[in-house]
Amino acid sequence: MGSTLRLRLRERWGGCRLTREILALFYELSLWSLLDSGAPRFRL
Repeated sequence: MGSTLRLRLRERWGGCRLTREILALFYELSLWSLLDSGAPRFRL
């Protein structure tokens, strides 16, 4: 069921490109939160 839902989302939204953008956004947010919490000297 999850795979069919994922396939529908991929067809509807143009799939790979959007998924890659969302993953990049989450990665960037988690990276910045990690830097903020763990290493304050890197804060800009």
